Amino acid sequence: RQVLLDQPEDNLDANSTINMLSPIINNLQKIKQVVVATHNPNFVLGVNSNITVLESIGAHSKVSLHGDLQNNNIIKKIIEILEGGEKAFEEKMGIYDKFIEKLKKIDDFDLKQIETSFRKRTIDALKNELQPIISNKELLSFLRHELRQENLHITNKEIKDITSKLDSYIIKMKMAIEDISLFETEPNYEEYNLYTLLVSLDEYFKDRAGRRKRIIIIDNKLKNINILGDSNHIKLVFKNLIKNSFRSTEYQAIDNLRKGIDFIETIQILLESDNDDYLTLLFIDNGKGISKDIEKNLYSERCSDQPGRGHGIGGIIIKKLLNINFGEISILDNGCSLNDTIQKIKFSKSRK
Repeated sequence: RQVLLDQPEDNLDANSTINMLSPIINNLQKIKQVVVATHNPNFVLGVNSNITVLESIGAHSKVSLHGDLQNNNIIKKIIEILEGGEKAFEEKMGIYDKFIEKLKKIDDFDLKQIETSFRKRTIDALKNELQPIISNKELLSFLRHELRQENLHITNKEIKDITSKLDSYIIKMKMAIEDISLFETEPNYEEYNLYTLLVSLDEYFKDRAGRRKRIIIIDNKLKNINILGDSNHIKLVFKNLIKNSFRSTEYQAIDNLRKGIDFIETIQILLESDNDDYLTLLFIDNGKGISKDIEKNLYSERCSDQPGRGHGIGGIIIKKLLNINFGEISILDNGCSLNDTIQKIKFSKSRK
């Protein structure tokens, strides 16, 4: 039996053609003779079969070549007919090469640098926690006494407070380690609800607001929107974005407090557009803004407005995780004198 197909890729994007259609055809031709007419180079390169080049002028046609992908003449014909010729193919490859180089700059970013940065901040924070203990001679004397006892009972309120702080910090370290471990795992692509994910982060930051007046406004239009990707990756992306924004709004809040102006730190996550190709969000905060130097390099290399070497990796993390989840991010010029920072986050639906 034979199966005849005429341009089956017409209603499919490149990703579906390569990852869905080609495997189906490869399996089908094990039990049937499959003849496919196609104009798609991705499909031709994805199937394990002989290729026939058919040249036609009007109602007349002829077989000009027959062979497989090991035949150089077949490859030349693929470039000539399906890719538009050598010049068009080289231009396309040039564009892809430039993109790949940019991607490598992120993908090749040494994970050890992220870990080193995390370790440094961890050690610095532990020093801050332990310094009061080390400096307090009375407390050290009490600790030495307690440690000599056979049955150790900690009753001193100050020690309980310190152990509570250390326990809290250990939890923070474990959470940070879990975040870092995401880079070592393959993405788990699944459909998830973006609004639900953002609401969970809103609750997370509410629990940690303390006395600060801060809110996250999430567009209700996002309630019915599901997207495909690794939800843990995207959660970490927005977690980093929100952290960075609240650091910026905190600076603005302090400035306003000195001037006697009431201020609510605000982040807005709004739906800009949703169509067949892209889902686009606007991420806006009312912080102190981003300097032009940092804006230029924020998502392409390590940079920070904080002193010291243990900072500036958040942007790289955001960019890397968005890239592998078919997303991108850019900073917009809001065109006014306000300090609001507006960032555009775009998720591709076509997976091309």
